[in-house]
Amino acid sequence: MKKAFLTLLPVAILATVAIAANNLFHKEIKAEEWIAFAIDVQRENHATQIHLTGLLANSAMGIAASDTHIAPDGETVNITLYQRLANPQYSGALDREIRVQGRLKSVTYGSAEQVIWQAPQA
Repeated sequence: MKKAFLTLLPVAILATVAIAANNLFHKEIKAEEWIAFAIDVQRENHATQIHLTGLLANSAMGIAASDTHIAPDGETVNITLYQRLANPQYSGALDREIRVQGRLKSVTYGSAEQVIWQAPQA
């Protein structure tokens, strides 16, 4: 009995660490992990309103954080969303609005900087 317990103890410790790490660190949501992802961009005088909607494909995960970077030229914004285990605080449903100053030419997503929107050619 003692030997079986000592054999299972490292497995239990590793499982606990893995669960704790998932709760502490956010993982980037890749573009292929979205269902019905949509972007709507409204440009006003000197500002741009970006509205993102969609649903995470993995129902066990929720959207925990976002990161927005504007390129030095002010014409491109990169949006990255992060996930973690779902709970009442984190849902898999995406409905976010992001407002940035300036008239954007493009919006990219994630560390791969995949273009998800481009301004129509004038």
